[in-house]
Amino acid sequence: MCRRVSAEGKDCLDVVLKESPLPRYFDLFSLDIDSYDYWIWRSLQDYRPTIVVVEYNPFFAPTEAKTLPLNLATEWPYFGASPAALESLGRAKDYRLVGYTSGLNLFFVLEQFARGLFERLPVRCVPTEPHDVRQQWTQWDRFVDV
Repeated sequence: MCRRVSAEGKDCLDVVLKESPLPRYFDLFSLDIDSYDYWIWRSLQDYRPTIVVVEYNPFFAPTEAKTLPLNLATEWPYFGASPAALESLGRAKDYRLVGYTSGLNLFFVLEQFARGLFERLPVRCVPTEPHDVRQQWTQWDRFVDV
């Protein structure tokens, strides 16, 4: 299946996945679309992967809950959500942050499977890039708090 997905409408991930033989509960979901990762994961309601791997934007401080605004008409050449934004979303969806690959991905495990196996990783432990690197890009004001 090769489809563009969105956070809403006929191309939302739930609709797309219903066209596949994928069961409601499955093992691994990896999300890396360099833009609306937060909104796409947020829109996933009907499916419950055990593990979620999602790319994060390393140019925000660990406590900044920021992402790109949901404006699907705009193409964006950059990855979207901060570690704090994704960790907060994960908690709301009953996932525990358990690991990361530095500057790239966060790993979440569904809470019912994480208990007793994985400690909750404090989001402040996720490595981020120095803010002087962030200053080289001028469009940070387009990100929104979540």
